Amino acid sequence: MPSLIPNFEYDIFISYRQNDNRSGWVKRFVSALEKELSATLKDPVSIYFDINPHTGLRETDDVAKSLEGKLKCLIFIPIISQTYCDPKGFAWQQEFCAFNKQAKDDQFGRDVKLSNGNVSSRILSIKIHDLDEDDTTLLENELGGRLRAVEFIFTSPGVNRPLTSHDKREDNTHKTSYRDQVNKVANAIKEIITSLQHPNAHPTKPVKQRTTASPRITRSRIALIASLLIFLYAGYFLYSKLSSLTIADSDDEKSIAVLSFTDMSPSQDQEYLGDGIAEEILNDLTKIKGLKVIGRTSSFSFKGKNVDLKAIGVALGATNILEGSVRKSGNKIRITAQLINAKDEIHIWSERYDRDLSDIFSVQDDIADQIVQKLRGTLISKGQDNGKAPTDNMQAYEALLKARYYRSRGLEGQKTAIKYYHDAIDLDNSFAQAYAELAQVHWNSGYLGVSDQHESFAKAEEMALKAIELDDRCYDGYNMLSFLNLTKDWDWESSLKNYEKAVSLGLPLPDRWHAYYQCWLYGSNEQIIKEAELLVEKDPLSVEALVHLSRIYFYAKRYDDVVTNAKKTLEISPNQSSILRQLGEAYLFSSRADLALPYFQKLMVIDARYVPQDLIAAYVKLGDKATALAKFNELKDSMGPVKKAICYFWFGEKDNAFAALDEAYREKDAGLIAIKVDPHFEAVRSDPRFQQILTKMKFPQYLAVR
Repeated sequence: MPSLIPNFEYDIFISYRQNDNRSGWVKRFVSALEKELSATLKDPVSIYFDINPHTGLRETDDVAKSLEGKLKCLIFIPIISQTYCDPKGFAWQQEFCAFNKQAKDDQFGRDVKLSNGNVSSRILSIKIHDLDEDDTTLLENELGGRLRAVEFIFTSPGVNRPLTSHDKREDNTHKTSYRDQVNKVANAIKEIITSLQHPNAHPTKPVKQRTTASPRITRSRIALIASLLIFLYAGYFLYSKLSSLTIADSDDEKSIAVLSFTDMSPSQDQEYLGDGIAEEILNDLTKIKGLKVIGRTSSFSFKGKNVDLKAIGVALGATNILEGSVRKSGNKIRITAQLINAKDEIHIWSERYDRDLSDIFSVQDDIADQIVQKLRGTLISKGQDNGKAPTDNMQAYEALLKARYYRSRGLEGQKTAIKYYHDAIDLDNSFAQAYAELAQVHWNSGYLGVSDQHESFAKAEEMALKAIELDDRCYDGYNMLSFLNLTKDWDWESSLKNYEKAVSLGLPLPDRWHAYYQCWLYGSNEQIIKEAELLVEKDPLSVEALVHLSRIYFYAKRYDDVVTNAKKTLEISPNQSSILRQLGEAYLFSSRADLALPYFQKLMVIDARYVPQDLIAAYVKLGDKATALAKFNELKDSMGPVKKAICYFWFGEKDNAFAALDEAYREKDAGLIAIKVDPHFEAVRSDPRFQQILTKMKFPQYLAVR
């Protein structure tokens, strides 16, 4: 039977390894597919399925000439197994790779636009095993992107085999049924063939212009705006700005995760580039009204893992996923991008860009624009970039991307990041963004006590001011200056002014520091907690966001919520220092010192600077004051004045405690910022000396209207 389209030999070519049909699985699948297609398509389709495939032929063997003609088909279906991805195998080299090359050059191309506007590959893969990482990499390198497949896999503990018609859905970890998967393949074939038969039948949809679209007013949106307006009158900071933040409606179609772009270079040394491009696109997408954008940390957590997109979408709460790949050679760069509906793994849009490296910014903008069109969003102001490239020096930009790459890799990574930030500045001394991000690294080091606080804050201030001098629209520079006003100078008014400036220039909201500002200056409330919870909703696998939420719960004295959230976080990062501390503190302040002590003891081994005062407090609460005193004498020389004061309070030595707090005030110890809400000081808040410290620090009071 000839193909439905002239000049093609078959409609479908089935490619498989002989071992995968020893049980007859492939034969039974083809038979089931033929029956399903007869009930799905009006016209019969032709399928090439060789019951005796030429598996194992050497390159020097004579390959049947007839195979070359049979490969001229509309749809190629490889049965991807644990043995299929063998570079020496006949099916891989002479069928899969051969069709992939041939389809790219024929009249339709390998990737075709469906009648609904989505994009699908003519390689319709069937997976019958969970694959080894090397096999997945081989496939994705050949395809130039992530593997898309309909899965016929049965898994349970210790089991990884093909799904059969006798398997029950509830017994399968993947919760799929054989009949449903066959039907899914048949429907995919129908969509592809229909689009090939009628290539000009794609409906055109009007695209909303960026500046004219207005958001749909819903009851949920009105309620959100109303609640934010109420909160505006309760506080001092930027609630008018927060009220303009558009949270995704109940329509979960307006949600997206941007995965790290895969490094396709032969030497696998461009991971930083894939991360950087994806992060820049993600940042652009945060400017789209009504689009819920999953945070970087959560989206990037699936890098290098063989997880299907449907599972990623469920884990992140994202209906749409953007993925891609990057390959750089000299000054040339190839970027591919694909927008996919995670529910059914259907392509919405895909594109490949072969450009000079200097065009990288326009490519990033184009990808964001395409997503705006496909998801019918409205791109609002891009803030500080304003359409301008951050630097004209591509070597400097690459250095910046490398700095960002290492910066997310712990304290040692931050040391390497500082080197690359300096490299970027040396290559372009007008690179404002590099100065702003270097300021953040120095501030973070000083605030966490990794380096001398005063020296690090001074360096951070120098870098932030330089960034603003070079580019007065650099919101990261103003935001960093706001941190410094708050933690270095205790200049609340300047901190507010610079924070407002950062937001006006495009600082994405909600911002985790906004909640900290509110807690530190005014105390906790429900709106602040909701803000912190929203950050976790947008970045559910971000340890940083989860740490932030636990700290806000702690300030609100919601200790059970701290415990629940902290335990969830430890599933992601078992030795995360801040979370171990917060979990221990939640137990300590809810009269469960016996549960708290092991966490503090563990932290003293991992990172002793975090909890010497809490370790001592736990011993006091357990009635072992002798051990507490011995530990204090052992550790006090390494403690800052605020931590010493906390220990003295636990010992009941208030005079020594307030003397230590006076020292902290003179030194402007950053640990004093949280003194109004930190439960460590709960027992002495009514002491006149405590009130004197608050007065000297000039904490602002609530204003009726701001």
